[in-house]
Amino acid sequence: ASIWFNLASLLEDEHSDNAIAKDAYLKAVYCDGTHAHSWTRLGLIHLREGDIMTAQEAFSTAVKHDPKDTLAWYKLGQCLNVMRRKKEAKLAWRQCYNSDPNSEYAEEIRVYLKLPNPGKSNRTPEFV
Repeated sequence: ASIWFNLASLLEDEHSDNAIAKDAYLKAVYCDGTHAHSWTRLGLIHLREGDIMTAQEAFSTAVKHDPKDTLAWYKLGQCLNVMRRKKEAKLAWRQCYNSDPNSEYAEEIRVYLKLPNPGKSNRTPEFV
């Protein structure tokens, strides 16, 4: 799974080839269905393609196998929000925050969910 993941990442990052990268990520999860990073990257590709439902399924699978994956939790929340599943979106964002209160998404989540903030912020969250 790791070899397919590395190949897919290279194709996606260096060559912007989503179709072949998606194929390689699918091979990675076929080899190891618990490879959370491949599920997360598949979700990102599906988001770029506008396939919110499939992206949501990929992010859900990713967090099932890696509950500390803040990117997957954050993007799962975005998908659920777009799908008008607001309560579930907030739960995903809270899980993202709880997984790592210092992640790059933490401040945006704190503001949106009105969580206690050690520092004041006027930043308006931008979801999806």
